[in-house]
Amino acid sequence: MQLRNHILRCLALLGLLALFAAAVTDQERYTILEKAASDAGQQLQDGHRYAMYEYWWNIPNVQECALRSGFGHARLIVGDVKISRNTRDFRSHTWDIFLHDGKMLSLTEPWKVREFKEYKGPWHTLADSVKSQYKWAGEVAGNAGNKQISKIGEDYVEEWPNYNIASNNCATYVWHVMNKIRAT
Repeated sequence: MQLRNHILRCLALLGLLALFAAAVTDQERYTILEKAASDAGQQLQDGHRYAMYEYWWNIPNVQECALRSGFGHARLIVGDVKISRNTRDFRSHTWDIFLHDGKMLSLTEPWKVREFKEYKGPWHTLADSVKSQYKWAGEVAGNAGNKQISKIGEDYVEEWPNYNIASNNCATYVWHVMNKIRAT
């Protein structure tokens, strides 16, 4: 009985720690969005849906991408802002493309802030050692839910399936998606 109670207390504590970790992550995401909004002269409002672009370098095409765009990869982050007395949340997902067997695919997943690691040797990639840059994209139309945004991304790669670093890349994908969901 005593062991059972001890295990239950430990599980309860782990649950509380998990909730705390999630709250810290939500606050971190909100802080990143708030800075991007502030840099663009915008103020966040409770219950609104917003988007921002995330840019970072990635190793395979750094030189060519840098010459053409100034960054190595881009993705779109869209989510809902919740502001209350005790919380500041930005529950969000990312929209992104990647190549698989030479074909572009659209990817949607919950947003996890990229972890920054200092470059220390061959076991890290350069992408892990460069912090993301965030840029305000705008407010999202109220009817643009995650399923609708995913459909827009899937339609894009179906219509333009061939990747081209100059004319059909991650940046053109996220700009296209954002232009379709932007609040007017």
